[in-house]
Amino acid sequence: MAVNTRRPDAGAHRSARKEIDDIDLQILELLVQDPRRSQRSLAKDIGLSPPAIADRIAQLEEAGVIEGYTTKINLAKLGYSMTVFAEISCELGPEHREQSRQLSEIDEVEKVILTTGAHDLLIKINVRDREHLNEVLFEKLIEGQTKIYQSNTRVSLGEFERPDYHLGVLRQIRESRKDPSNERDLPD
Repeated sequence: MAVNTRRPDAGAHRSARKEIDDIDLQILELLVQDPRRSQRSLAKDIGLSPPAIADRIAQLEEAGVIEGYTTKINLAKLGYSMTVFAEISCELGPEHREQSRQLSEIDEVEKVILTTGAHDLLIKINVRDREHLNEVLFEKLIEGQTKIYQSNTRVSLGEFERPDYHLGVLRQIRESRKDPSNERDLPD
């Protein structure tokens, strides 16, 4: 579910900010805790006007700090109960990056990560069952365009995700920036 927080004219009167400040970090912390939070609610907690919050959010989006707003889906509840990680060794060459990107276009592939070490790629795959996994591995990966020399497949038995990971990183950044000489950058 995408939430558009931009006002149509938000970029017309704004200059680009070069550095993320403490207010931006506060906004990010609050959005990490609740991405559906209204700008009015953010403004109240931070002490700025809703238009000032909207401008800051738009700047964070334009700078690529905020990449989007998503809905987390439980794939197992939808029949995709098997998550597999495939470590892939493949032919390296000028097309390697593009071929790796193309692997991400396979419907069952959630993520392709270029890696260093014994394998060139780590691919996260979500499938219904073992038969579906075989179909993906043999018909889509091994017989695909990327020349795969070796693969090592690991079935996930469970995942433990730290729900407050990004919040912790934002708080570490804020703590490292604490300096009495820094003043709040209030918009005009």
